[in-house]
Amino acid sequence: MPAADLREPVRAAAPAAAATADITQQAFVFAVPVDVGPPGYAVSVSWPAVPGVPNADLAPEVDRHAVTIGAALGAGGARPADLALRGPDGSTVWAIPGESPAGAPPLGTDLRILLETALGSALETAAAGAPLAATFTIVGKAGSRVTVTVDPARGSLARRFAGVHTTVLAGEPAAAAWLTGLSTERPATATGDLTVRYDGFRLLADLSDPVPAGQGGVGGWVVDPGGGPVLRAFPPAGYGGLPLARVGLVGRATADCALAVSLVRYDGGRPGEPVGPAATATVAAGARLGTVWLDLPADTGAAGTGGGAFALSVQASAGRFLWATGDGAALARFAVADPDPEPAALRLGPATLCTVGVAGVHLPHTDLSTAPFTAAPSTAAPSTAAPSTAAPPAAAPSTASPSAAQPTAALPALDCPLFVHVDVSDLVLRYQR
Repeated sequence: MPAADLREPVRAAAPAAAATADITQQAFVFAVPVDVGPPGYAVSVSWPAVPGVPNADLAPEVDRHAVTIGAALGAGGARPADLALRGPDGSTVWAIPGESPAGAPPLGTDLRILLETALGSALETAAAGAPLAATFTIVGKAGSRVTVTVDPARGSLARRFAGVHTTVLAGEPAAAAWLTGLSTERPATATGDLTVRYDGFRLLADLSDPVPAGQGGVGGWVVDPGGGPVLRAFPPAGYGGLPLARVGLVGRATADCALAVSLVRYDGGRPGEPVGPAATATVAAGARLGTVWLDLPADTGAAGTGGGAFALSVQASAGRFLWATGDGAALARFAVADPDPEPAALRLGPATLCTVGVAGVHLPHTDLSTAPFTAAPSTAAPSTAAPSTAAPPAAAPSTASPSAAQPTAALPALDCPLFVHVDVSDLVLRYQR
C-alpha cells in the first residue's frame, strides 16, 4: 500500500518544484484525493534510534501528531463509505459505517497518545539501532477517495537517570561515573535537580601541584619504614592567613601503609622541629595514581599562619607508598579552611553548571547545558615509566612506576576549586525527533 513518511512529507500529486522549502515543519494536504479502498492508505511514522543508548533506557514523548480526513468524490460521483482509521496494532480508532453525508466537515483525529503507545511498543521489539516505526491506516469501501491532511509527528525520545547521583569533589576533577552509556548524539535538552553543598575547604590552586594527567610515565620516591622522611618545601606564607587544613600527597600505596605527615619549619634550607602534631592516615593499596588527603590537626595548621618557610615531612611506619614527583619535587596539594570563600564555578566537562559559595546551591528542575552529555572518544594512558633522577632529602628514588591505565570510555568530569558534594537527581536527556 502507498505510504506517507511524516519525517519527509511530500505532496502526492504535485511536481517537485511545487514543494515548499521546509515542508517537514508544516501540515501537508494531498491535492488530489487518494484511494482508501482495500487494503487502505498508510500514514507512517519513523523515528531514528538514539545511537549507543539501549532501547530499554528510552521513552517516547509525542508533542504533536494529527490527521484530518475529508470526503472526496470517487468515480461516477460516488461518495466515500465505511471509512475507518486503524491504529498501528490493528485496532479501530474510529469507524463511520455507510456513506459519508454530503457537506460533512473534515474529521480530525489527535494521534499523540496512540503514537506514543505504539512507539513505546516499538522500543520493546525493535533491534538495537533500528528505526522506530508506527503506521496508521485509513480504510474505506472499494472506490472510496478522501483528502488527507497530516500534522507531522514531532516529539522526543527521553532518557531518564533515576535517583540521586552524588559526586564528592576534593580538590581535583572527578568523573561523573553514573553518566555511562552516553550517545554520540547531542541531546536537545537536559533538565534535572542540582544540589551543591560546600564542605568548608578551598584548594590553594597556586600552591598545589597538578595531578599527572596519565597513569604511566610518572616517577616517584619510595616512602617506607626503612627510609628516612621525605620532605617537600613550600614558600613562606604560601597559604596566606587562613589555617592550612588539609594536605594531599599525589601517589599510590603498593601495600597497605600507615603514613604520618608533619609540618616542619624549613628556615635556611634545613628541616627544623614540627610545629604541631602530625597528620596520620592508613592508605589502602591501589593500582591507580591519585591524591591522598590528610587532615592536619587544628593546632598544626594554625601554627603556620605567622609566616616563615615550612616543609612537609612524610614518613611511613608500615607498608610502602610511592610519592609521585614532577621536576624532581614530590607532588603535593594544599587546602585551607575557608569560612567565606569567593564564589567559584562548578563545571561538568566543558560547561559551567552553576556558581557555588558558602551557602551552596539548590536548583530544582533546572535546564542544564547539553554539551557534557555527549559521548567522547575512549582514551588510554601511556605505559612507559620515567623514574625521577633527582635526589630528595633523606630518601632513595623509586624504581617502580605506577601501572598504566586500561583504556576506558571518557566520562565528563565535575570540577570545582571548592570542596563540595554534588547531587544530581531526576536527570532527563531529550533527543528531538
